[in-house]
Amino acid sequence: MACLPADLLSQTQAVLVARLEEELPRKEEEANRFLWSKFAKRPEVAQFRSLTTEDWKLTAKEFEAALLQKAEALKLDATSLAKCLKAASKESSRLASVPVCAYCVPQGKELVWIIAYRWEVVSAATEKVKLSHVRVYAYDVKRIRKVGFVTCT
Repeated sequence: MACLPADLLSQTQAVLVARLEEELPRKEEEANRFLWSKFAKRPEVAQFRSLTTEDWKLTAKEFEAALLQKAEALKLDATSLAKCLKAASKESSRLASVPVCAYCVPQGKELVWIIAYRWEVVSAATEKVKLSHVRVYAYDVKRIRKVGFVTCT
């Protein structure tokens, strides 16, 4: 782990990984409503609203490592979580985007990773800005296929 400022280090330690039993609906529209209502507004996602675009790539890397470490500690599938984080990162490559929480939930007989991000649009003219937006992805753990997605604007 790189040398991080104390406030960022404490935030890195605050990332959350959990196994939940509530099932993600199969229909896309229902799944997206579920993601927004059950995950986008959770307190553990909101607690990261002070993150900024400053050094966001380093922050994202450190938060990803912390999520993977917590998944391993909980004996959850950290390998599939790493693949899901990579897939989500590719989709949001033009945004300052930091993963803050990951939840392993069922969808029928399969498992899904739900990953919540704080994000903001960045440009060369932009200085330090808070990551004020939330996006939530859901990926099937076997095929690393997106099965749900919501974001605020």
